[in-house]
Amino acid sequence: MKLAEIALPNQKLTREEQLQVVSMVLETSNYTISEAKSNQSVREEIKLNLEFYTEVKKGFINEAGGVLGSILSVLGNIKDFLTGAKVVKDVIGFIRGILDKIAEKLTPLVDKYIPANLQNAVKATGQAIVFEIDMFKDLAQWLYKTLSPAGLAKLFAMIRYKTFRPSEEQKKCMLAAATAVYRAVLIGLLIAFLFKLGTALFAVAAVKGATGAAVAGGIQKAGFVSLKPLFVKLGGGSAYKGVFSAFSAGVKAKDAKKLQAQLNTVKKDETEGGVFSKINAFWNECPVS
Repeated sequence: MKLAEIALPNQKLTREEQLQVVSMVLETSNYTISEAKSNQSVREEIKLNLEFYTEVKKGFINEAGGVLGSILSVLGNIKDFLTGAKVVKDVIGFIRGILDKIAEKLTPLVDKYIPANLQNAVKATGQAIVFEIDMFKDLAQWLYKTLSPAGLAKLFAMIRYKTFRPSEEQKKCMLAAATAVYRAVLIGLLIAFLFKLGTALFAVAAVKGATGAAVAGGIQKAGFVSLKPLFVKLGGGSAYKGVFSAFSAGVKAKDAKKLQAQLNTVKKDETEGGVFSKINAFWNECPVS
């Protein structure tokens, strides 16, 4: 008997996602495949989890980045959350787990937005660097399509209010927490992208004869139009400026360690100061009736 025989039909989850959920339930509850086939209560538990994660997936525009897998690895078997047997007491730890797992899944994917032959993607005019490929536009579109504050707000509302289909009011109550987490994820991904781009450009700048200041200026100009509106919309305009200021300082010095240190400082300020210092207030903004 195979796991595929246990998964229920008419699910919005892909076959692989269904098997991930079924396998997770069996492992966390110490059930065998035979028990899952013959025991109705086990099958109901599997069905409960499949329905829950189906609703979670609906909150996101696409699943190319593996966001559902990240959430699954943090929450696991949802039964105890929905019955009230398990309550999110450590909100910061819960949010940190989701934030870390999503970042872990998505960070390696930023590499594809950096041209393989970067030297041919930029040109130097005197001391200026100009990008001929709008990699920032593609990155911004990917960030927008992969995650959304609305999807995270729905997930948080499902957990907080113990329901598959939270009301619009319940989702609205969790939007501040969701937006803070979403912005922190975006900052983390942008920093990962800029670090890899910046270190790659050190060699290019030497070949092109441009200064570090010219490289930094070229990147700010290229990224400004595509990325700034996304952060400003989320109330993260200052964080956006901080990222590029830190990037400029590191690139001007043409020092990878300094670049990493500068960017990590901004990331820490955004996550610790922008998310975790406020998340309890955001989470408890509306009472649970």
